[in-house]
Amino acid sequence: MRIPQITVQELKRMRDDNESFTLIDVREIDEWNFCHIEKSEFKPLSEINTWVDTLDPDVHYVFLCH
Repeated sequence: MRIPQITVQELKRMRDDNESFTLIDVREIDEWNFCHIEKSEFKPLSEINTWVDTLDPDVHYVFLCH
């Protein structure tokens, strides 16, 4: 399965246009504490087994990583 990628500019446009999506930051806690995008959810990739099943298949997700 190929996962589409978007640019920072595309993410900004989506936010500016008030598109419906949930932004999930999958970096680790030290990166999150250093900086993160407002209104993003913190769900570290290292803990994916604990949260992946909670994702709603009807929601458009954008995942932020390094």
